[in-house]
Amino acid sequence: MAKLRIKRFGPIEEGFQEGDGYLTISPVTVFIGPQASGKSTVAKLYSTFTWLEKAFVKQTFDAFNFKTEDFLFLCSNHGLCSGNKSDMYFRSNTEIEYKGGAFNFSYIDSKFSIMQVMPQERHFQHYRRPKIIYVPAERNLLSVLQKAENIAQLPQMLSVFQDRYEKAKKNLGSTVFDLPVDGISFRYNKANATAYIVSAESMEIPISAASSGLQSLAPLALVSDFLFSGISDDLVQNLRTLSYNERENIKQILIDACSNKDYARILERKFDNVFLSGTVGIEPGIVIFMKEQLKYYFNTCFINIVEEPEQNLFPSSQKGVLFNLLRYVNANDANELFITTHSPYIIAYLTLAIKAFELGKLGGSVERIARIVPPDSFVDGKVCTVYEINSGVIKKLKTYGSGMPSDNNELNNFLTKTNDQFDELLEIQEDAGL
Repeated sequence: MAKLRIKRFGPIEEGFQEGDGYLTISPVTVFIGPQASGKSTVAKLYSTFTWLEKAFVKQTFDAFNFKTEDFLFLCSNHGLCSGNKSDMYFRSNTEIEYKGGAFNFSYIDSKFSIMQVMPQERHFQHYRRPKIIYVPAERNLLSVLQKAENIAQLPQMLSVFQDRYEKAKKNLGSTVFDLPVDGISFRYNKANATAYIVSAESMEIPISAASSGLQSLAPLALVSDFLFSGISDDLVQNLRTLSYNERENIKQILIDACSNKDYARILERKFDNVFLSGTVGIEPGIVIFMKEQLKYYFNTCFINIVEEPEQNLFPSSQKGVLFNLLRYVNANDANELFITTHSPYIIAYLTLAIKAFELGKLGGSVERIARIVPPDSFVDGKVCTVYEINSGVIKKLKTYGSGMPSDNNELNNFLTKTNDQFDELLEIQEDAGL
């Protein structure tokens, strides 16, 4: 699991103060806190670093020639600075460190540094290369704006998400996509480039006229499913997604991995055949060897970073959205879900998913549990972490039982405070004899 240490960056002051100051990014990570407290700052930093790490592994960027100004520019694209050192995010005493599977990064004393975790291993055998998406809170704009890609100054992260959304819509073809809300579906008409929301009664309305909750939910659900479904262990499919230079690099990796020179020459010839014609007629041993050597080179997991999945949704719909996102996490032991939220229901439903997992392990009736939480959304509390952020400080939410988030958190405390204030108003009424 990756780790982050952040101090004096944007709204974050002292950051996480437990242990060595590093936040652990768990398979399920949730950040809660007030507006402008730094939730999205952490999420965007994590997105930036995982994307950069992947780019170095793919050799899209040259780690030896990557400069501090390149890092600042990348942060600018991720909405974290304006691209210069006099930015509101970066200060002279900013400290940021990232520990990943293939690279460690740091920004200290206004200088960006890179260290490869395993310099002796060319193909990063302990690195799981991810598909990464950042789902911004502004996603509902894509449901109401026509040809959003032509709008000037569209934020970079929204622009990237919009590109994935367009691909996901076109990939549907004539298929109707079920949204994780009872009876509601999504359909895309390529002929008029219009997306529709389909009700349980098969009534259709353009998404631009749908509720704000569905306008936010549809892009989130569609893109998440599209990217998750694109992860494959099929050798031929994966090879055909690569550029020529990437394929040549992979070929060299395979040749270098061969201890027998004659076998290496055969493999070099067969590699091109795999790309052109598939694995038909190629010795099973060579195919197995290729898959084993390349299993960490292709996208083999999914990192889904979501701002406010609850956006404009009724509580029961929030449950459907969260359980659907957890389903993707459970499909692969390296998949991740990173959420920022203002909703106490998201924490409550996460607690349900953790408790359901615990009961399932103890032998509870799966049939009865499934009426509350779908089995593919059960989640082990050991892989979940909830952080609270406020006044520049990050704290890890305490857990109880099998890792369930404590009820003593900021979101629940506001509900308790509201009840206490109502009791106080009743006392005022009684004292006044009203």
